[in-house]
Amino acid sequence: MARRATRADALAAAGGLNLTPLLDIIFNLIFFFILATNIQEKEQYTEIDIPSSSTSAARTIEPKIPIIAYRGEGAYELNGEAVTAEELERELTVAAKRDNVAEAVILIDGDTAVQSLIDVGDICRRAGIPKLMPQVEEAAR
Repeated sequence: MARRATRADALAAAGGLNLTPLLDIIFNLIFFFILATNIQEKEQYTEIDIPSSSTSAARTIEPKIPIIAYRGEGAYELNGEAVTAEELERELTVAAKRDNVAEAVILIDGDTAVQSLIDVGDICRRAGIPKLMPQVEEAAR
């Protein structure tokens, strides 16, 4: 008795069922649902009662950071005013002690010599200001 060829036999002879289109559709659906899902982060807030003090005072004085510029041949500027090296050191010492200043800004440009930066750094350290922040000076000055 001869067996009749069925569709399953034809698929088996052709190499099996091709699942690639089915997998493509499944992955496309997964991506669609992921992108279509509205992902919301819930923000939660907690009320906090902060205790107050009757003896506290608001801080009104912000520390002023001195801005130093070297203008060549021993001429310096401190916050836009021309000073000598001795005046600069004296003013920085006062600022370090009175206003608790611990940092200074040094304005630099392309013409600033390295030795002048070292000299300003030495003056600041002698005055008690250990932290120096170089800042590029604007060209139109």
